Amino acid sequence: MGWAKLSNGDLLDAPEKSFDAFITTDQNLRYQQNLDGRRLAILVLPTTS
Repeated sequence: MGWAKLSNGDLLDAPEKSFDAFITTDQNLRYQQNLDGRRLAILVLPTTS
């Protein structure tokens, strides 16, 4: 999908157009990005295992 080249807010904008949820293990995402107004459910997993 070409997302490997994306970073920061662009990485959240891309799936928001086609998906309902974004799954990550980035525990600091809420501190790094403004998530207000996103139309995307963001699931933060506690571990990569």
